[in-house]
Amino acid sequence: MKEQVRLYGHSIIGWSTDQISADVDGQTVVMGVSQGKYVGFDDVASAVWRRIEQPCTLKVLCESLAETFDGPPEQIRQDTIGLLRQLHELGLIEIRNDTATD
Repeated sequence: MKEQVRLYGHSIIGWSTDQISADVDGQTVVMGVSQGKYVGFDDVASAVWRRIEQPCTLKVLCESLAETFDGPPEQIRQDTIGLLRQLHELGLIEIRNDTATD
């Protein structure tokens, strides 16, 4: 199990090069090559996945999601962080923190 990664507004999030993803009947399916595990995403997780194909900061990601989905921005941020931590643990995404402030 990977150590839980810290996420900040400036954290840069993007797809891992060690994954394969595809849309199957309208659902996103992603497999971590090194772990041999795969996951199927619901609509919200699929929206997150599409947005991080091109690496972006957590702040930009959450702002984009808040424009699409209803809910308090802080709840969207917390839910997004939870999903990103799960994806990171599975080796499906990379998270880069250049500095530890935010």
